[in-house]
Amino acid sequence: MELVIINKEIEVAKTEFGAYVEETQRLCSDALEITVTNDESAQYAITLGGAAKAIVKDVEARRKKTIANATAFIDEINSLCKTITEPLKQAEAATKKKAGDYQIAVEAERLRQADLLRKAAKELQDKLDSEAKEARDKAAKEGREKAEEEIRLRREKEVAEEAIRLKAETNRRQMIAFENETPEEELAAEAKRLAAEKAIADAAKAKALEAEIAAACKAAEETANAAALKAPIVLAPVIAPAQPVRTASGITSYQVKSWKFDIVNAAIVPPDFQSPDEKKIKDSIDAGIRYIPGVNIYEHTETRFRNSR
Repeated sequence: MELVIINKEIEVAKTEFGAYVEETQRLCSDALEITVTNDESAQYAITLGGAAKAIVKDVEARRKKTIANATAFIDEINSLCKTITEPLKQAEAATKKKAGDYQIAVEAERLRQADLLRKAAKELQDKLDSEAKEARDKAAKEGREKAEEEIRLRREKEVAEEAIRLKAETNRRQMIAFENETPEEELAAEAKRLAAEKAIADAAKAKALEAEIAAACKAAEETANAAALKAPIVLAPVIAPAQPVRTASGITSYQVKSWKFDIVNAAIVPPDFQSPDEKKIKDSIDAGIRYIPGVNIYEHTETRFRNSR
């Protein structure tokens, strides 16, 4: 019924405004075709222009009169709807803030717990690494000491055997010298030569012994490192990020993060971002820049609702 009434009103309006159509077409045609070349044609052009303006004024007045009731109706409906939607918008904003504050607090606690778990995992990893290193160092030290002891015992045995051999050789030479009645000077010279040879031989043996001990210690340390147990890798537990909240009524609450900025001191903003150029600043932030002199860059969290119904 309402649609029929509206259609009838539109038809009546078309009839009322139709009276202007023929006159408007004629006037516009004359206005486009006229050429002003003298006073008479100038007077006619002015007459056409004035008539066009008068028709426009008349049509505008009739239009306002015709839609007056509709405009009043639209204004009343808009005002009525606003009394309903404004409180609802305020309620939506309030619930977004409250739900958002809670979700931000939950996320902050998740990050705090994740940080604690990471620190605990690192402390445990450091402890295991320290224990493993201590065990390796102990095994390497024992290996070095064992290698040095074995070489020392062998060397002591060699020295003892060498002393016996030298004593026997000295006795043999003395017997020969006695039998040959070798002069004291020659005996002294021979003893000196033998002492020099022994000193050279002892120095060479000491150097060889030092090198042997170093090689044995290195081998013992490598063996200990190869045999030592490596500390296990400690992985921190992962706390899953908060998921969107879905209610039984079909409403979903989720958060969207974005980077915002405020210009706090335009005087020190770099020339690349002057006047400051907010588009350049935003593009740079979107590209990953997090520090610009004179600009406070911060992460903004917005809570949104989505109705799946």
